[in-house]
Amino acid sequence: MEFKPYYAQLTQGNLDPVSLFTGSEVYYIENTLKYIESQFLNENYRAMNWTLFEGSVDLDQLESALSTLPFFDSRRIVVVSRTGILKQAKAETEERLLSIMENIPPSSALIFYETETDNRKKIGKWLKKNGAYVEFNKLDQGEFLKWMKKRFKYYNCEIALPMMHLLSERVDYLPKESEKTLYDVDQLIHTIADRRETITAEMIDQYAPLPIEHNIFKLMDAVTTADLSSALTILNQFIDAGEPPIRIFALISQQFRSVFKLKHLLAAGHTSQTAAVKLEMHPYAAKRLATFTKKYSEAQLFAILSVLEDTDSGLKSTGIEGKWLIEKSLMDIASIQNRS
Repeated sequence: MEFKPYYAQLTQGNLDPVSLFTGSEVYYIENTLKYIESQFLNENYRAMNWTLFEGSVDLDQLESALSTLPFFDSRRIVVVSRTGILKQAKAETEERLLSIMENIPPSSALIFYETETDNRKKIGKWLKKNGAYVEFNKLDQGEFLKWMKKRFKYYNCEIALPMMHLLSERVDYLPKESEKTLYDVDQLIHTIADRRETITAEMIDQYAPLPIEHNIFKLMDAVTTADLSSALTILNQFIDAGEPPIRIFALISQQFRSVFKLKHLLAAGHTSQTAAVKLEMHPYAAKRLATFTKKYSEAQLFAILSVLEDTDSGLKSTGIEGKWLIEKSLMDIASIQNRS
């Protein structure tokens, strides 16, 4: 089950006897737990009816907590948080835990919060069939923009739509591989909102500078126009800023591979927006990369990917300094672009 229908269920006063919260968006998981605690337990007795097992759990203590009657309330809630038990439990522990879950008293509710699970195990299968199995995944672009607008409003600050789109690009939350969470973004929004000023592009530049991924586009532009001087200057700026050569190369390689995939999708009739969805990338990035699909033929892109594979092999297997290998690959790519 996705988060939204589950949250709608909670607002109607329905809390399942057993629930599993999983996924990468810890902000929504932890805020949902806070919501459940505030909405389903009497404020005066919450501390006595809310039990948290964090990091590890003793099954005897878990069973005791679930079987204890609520203190001056209609419900007792027990949370098992990030213990790894749903993934690591041995057969005997699994059987015991299944027995506990199958015999939870009507006055108790059990919530697991685990970032990693194993649905091949009996516990995972049981939860899928009998519990509320709720996945809290990273927001998509539309949801993210709505969330940002609400957070600015929460901090009594208005932001124009163009500035919100700019900030969305800068915070680097949306890419699938990004480790940024909504907590990180919320902290930034709070900092900007505290200025109590009109939010401008200059302000966003100050608090959310361009990540390396954006400057990779500038490097690609320079290589594509055979402006090797600019390309090498940008490369050295990355290295001087402390970026590891292997990460710089990985981003260059990723972008050219995306250009290759994007060229095929555009040729098949996709727009840059629909291709972005298919490639799971930010629409802004897809739009920028689409410009490169017009500058390279398929044969040239094949040749570039070959250069990148050779460089990747060199970085992993030779003692040559990474900077020099990347410089050579950029010069080779520039020469490929100039071929007829």
